[in-house]
Amino acid sequence: MVTQRGRSRLWLSLVAIGGILITAALLWRPLVTLATDMERARAWLASLGPWGPVALILTNAAQIVFAPIPGYFVQLAGGYLFGTLPGALYGLIGMLMGGGIAMTLARRLGRPFVERAWGTERITHWERVLHADSIWVWFLLMASPVGDIPYYLAGLSRVPIWKILGVVAITRGPAVWAAAAIGAGAARLSPQWLMGALLAIVILGILLLRIGQRLAKRLEGAILHHVSEAGTLQEPYGNHEAQSG
Repeated sequence: MVTQRGRSRLWLSLVAIGGILITAALLWRPLVTLATDMERARAWLASLGPWGPVALILTNAAQIVFAPIPGYFVQLAGGYLFGTLPGALYGLIGMLMGGGIAMTLARRLGRPFVERAWGTERITHWERVLHADSIWVWFLLMASPVGDIPYYLAGLSRVPIWKILGVVAITRGPAVWAAAAIGAGAARLSPQWLMGALLAIVILGILLLRIGQRLAKRLEGAILHHVSEAGTLQEPYGNHEAQSG
């Protein structure tokens, strides 16, 4: 059953995608020119100086903290605009920055903050994970396609944030590189194929929003089945706040 918070997050994501589509419709001609003329795109990026990479890094960090858009869209754009290696590097930096911010917020503000963001039922569903101090639990969780909630769960645990960030780099870094490589490859497509690929990505993103919550719940159940007995148990951060909040 989808919670009220889950429905709110779904509608927020749909509104964000709708805003992107409206913006694309209004700016169709300049966007097509930018997307199909790499020389002009590179000249535009050069005119931004260091602010181009900074904007990409901050956007990738923000999508983790606020989660209005899927992160792979940002990483694909990074590969398309900057190439595979720079795009992957900027994507990884943004991902680690956003994950660090999310974990720090969870650790500083405690469980009530995380429950407001993700819903009490869902956090309770992950209760065993919050008490596990085995780093292998977090390897499994971060390697699984369950979205950005593991960052907030890690913030409620007592595992050091720097260790979790190392796990993130190892488990999610290859996916960032793959997305950047796909984006860089798209830069060599013809205009017709490129527009078709962009449309397919948008449609796929909308479909994933419709089925993503159901799939994520099944994945969560499978992960919890495997990690419920892993590691020693400990008192998570934010437990006192949850009891008194």
